[in-house]
Amino acid sequence: MKNSPILITGATGFIGGFLAGELIKRGRKTILTVRPKGNDTARQRVENLLKFLNIEAKHEPVVIPAEIDKPGMGLSVEHQRILRDVPEVLHCAADTSFAERKKQQVEATNLQGLRNVFNAVPNCERFFHMSSAYSAGIQEGLITEELQYPPDYHNPYEKSKNEAEKLITDLCRERKTNLTIFRPSITYGDTSTGKSLRFNALYFPVRTLLLFRDSLKKDILERSGKRAASLGASINKNGSIRLPLTFPGSGQLNLVPINFLVEAVTAIMDSGETGIFHIVNPKSDTVGQLAHHIERHYSISGLAVADETMQDGPLQTLINSYMDLYYPYFCDKRRFSDYRTREILEPLGIECPELTSAVFKRCMDFAVESSWGAEIRV
Repeated sequence: MKNSPILITGATGFIGGFLAGELIKRGRKTILTVRPKGNDTARQRVENLLKFLNIEAKHEPVVIPAEIDKPGMGLSVEHQRILRDVPEVLHCAADTSFAERKKQQVEATNLQGLRNVFNAVPNCERFFHMSSAYSAGIQEGLITEELQYPPDYHNPYEKSKNEAEKLITDLCRERKTNLTIFRPSITYGDTSTGKSLRFNALYFPVRTLLLFRDSLKKDILERSGKRAASLGASINKNGSIRLPLTFPGSGQLNLVPINFLVEAVTAIMDSGETGIFHIVNPKSDTVGQLAHHIERHYSISGLAVADETMQDGPLQTLINSYMDLYYPYFCDKRRFSDYRTREILEPLGIECPELTSAVFKRCMDFAVESSWGAEIRV
C-alpha cells in the first residue's frame, strides 16, 4: 500500500515525528493527527517538525487537529469523513510518564486514546502499533516476541503499554485487521546528528548530573561553598567537580538510536509481515559505561556503580529523589529476543549502531545546546 495514505498519530512526538518525517521524505501520502500546542496550530507544529528534520515534502501531509484521549478525538465531521476510508494506521501517540500520580492520564492516552484512534478508522486494513519492549513488566530472562503476561509492572507506563497490546490485538481480531506491534527499547538521538525531540530516558540521568555539577560548582566558586561541602562535593585540581555518588548497576541497558529504529520499523512495514517485533540492540550497555562517558566528557568524577548497595549521605539521598523511577532500568534483568526482527533486517544489512563515546557526546551535546528541548519548537 505504498501509494495509499497512512494515518500517523503522535507525529510531533519523538518516535512518531522521526517516522512521519521519513515517510514524508519517501513521498508517502500521510495524514497526521496533531494536538495544537500553545500559540502553534497543528499545521504550524508539522511545519516546525519538517524544518527541524530538514525535509521537503513531496506530498504535503494532511494535518488534522485532534486530541486522541477525547471522545471521537475531537474531530470535526469533515475530518471524520477523511479518516473513515484510511487503509493504514501507524499509531505512535503515547503518554510516557512513569509517575504514579499521572496514572489516570497515562491510561486515558495509552488505552482509551488507542480505542478512539481505532474507532476513527473503521475501514483500516493494516494497523501498526508502537508499543515498548518494557511492556514485558517485571520479569527476568528472555522476553519473546509475543504477548506477555507479567506478574507486575515497574510503573503505570509499562502496565498501560502491556494492556494496550492486548486491547489492540482483540480489536484487530474482531475486525479482521492486520496488526503489527513494534516494541523498541530505550531510544535516544540520531547517531549522525545527535538530534532528538525528547530528552527523558537516557537523557534524564545525564541532565540531572549536569544540573548538580553546575549548581555545586557555582556554589564553590561564587558563594561560600557551604552547600557543596555539606553534600560532599568538591572541585578537583583539573577543574572537574567530584560528586560522590553510587548508582545501582546490576543489569543491562538496552539502547537504540532513533535512526536505527526508523530503518527497522519502515523495513518491517515494507515487508508486509504482521505480529510482534522487538526493535532492540543485540549489545546491551552498562551503567558503568555510561558513567564513564559522563565523567570523560562532562568534567565530573566520583561516580561509582554497585550491584545493589548504595552510598548513604545527603547528596545520594538528593539524587535518588530525582532518579528513583529510573533505577529499575539500571538493574534490568530482561533480555529481548529479536529473532523475527532479525529475519527481516539482516538480509537488508540493517544493524543497530553502537553507542560509542563519540556518539554519546554528540547526542548529549545536542541536548545541552537545545537547552534540553526548550529551544526546539515542534
